[in-house]
Amino acid sequence: MTSTTYRIKLNDGTIIENLILNNDTYICNLTLSEELFSDVNLVHVEITKITEIDNEVYEVTTNYSNMKLVQFQTYLTQSWFIIKQKTSQELALEDVTAKLDFIAMMEDIEL
Repeated sequence: MTSTTYRIKLNDGTIIENLILNNDTYICNLTLSEELFSDVNLVHVEITKITEIDNEVYEVTTNYSNMKLVQFQTYLTQSWFIIKQKTSQELALEDVTAKLDFIAMMEDIEL
């Protein structure tokens, strides 16, 4: 018999275990807070795929940078969420926006 679950470790060290992956949606049998997925916590994310085949456990861990929360929903006692890596365009836009905000602050300009 084969079973697969996922474990996600966020940037602040928070670990969310026993996740089921349905397409691109992670399902947790706990009620989580959306604030858990702040931009700071998604800077570095470690996702581990845990597969059990005939009582043998195999783990594959992948590290991601610059993730974003795409969707978050709580249904009764479950939390459903989607996290994705930001695209290069999104990262470039964040960089330009931060630079413009800094210049506006230094020059006391309202944007």
